[in-house]
Amino acid sequence: MPRLCLDSMAEQNKRQQLEVHLGAKAKADPDFRDRLLANPKETIESELGMRFPESLRVTVHEEKVNQLHVVLPIDLQTDDELRLGRAI
Repeated sequence: MPRLCLDSMAEQNKRQQLEVHLGAKAKADPDFRDRLLANPKETIESELGMRFPESLRVTVHEEKVNQLHVVLPIDLQTDDELRLGRAI
């Protein structure tokens, strides 16, 4: 399997693990859920003990029974801009 594909799969796995962790904690802790919805970037940074690049925007939303959310994969231009620390 090509290296780029393996890197992409590893990143997707990390993201899925993060989403599972945040979802479980939000379900168990209503205060965390409220903070996550109000200030997602700061809340996740605090939870992970790390800082995201300044140019990274973080959005958290709740799915509703009557809504379908589809997340498209990151495009390479956005990925390059984030790696270089450019605002998008």
